[in-house]
Amino acid sequence: DRIGAPVPPGWGVDRNGENCSDAREICQNGGLHPLGGPERTAGYKGYGLGMFVEIVCSVLSGAAVGPDVQEWIPTRDRPINYGH
Repeated sequence: DRIGAPVPPGWGVDRNGENCSDAREICQNGGLHPLGGPERTAGYKGYGLGMFVEIVCSVLSGAAVGPDVQEWIPTRDRPINYGH
């Protein structure tokens, strides 16, 4: 709404859940499409869902996270500590 440009198609919805390109309507009465909208506008949010799985399965369970996860090799110097 600050620059007066319409919102790209598939990004937001109005108060009735219909596609909307008016930023003011989206912000005040509508919302963003769940998981990014349709496929043509990158609706698949694999990174976000992957991060959610990482947080739930690793961080909250106390397992290894990110660079602390060991390589998948037959010999290891410590327990695997995978959370999922």
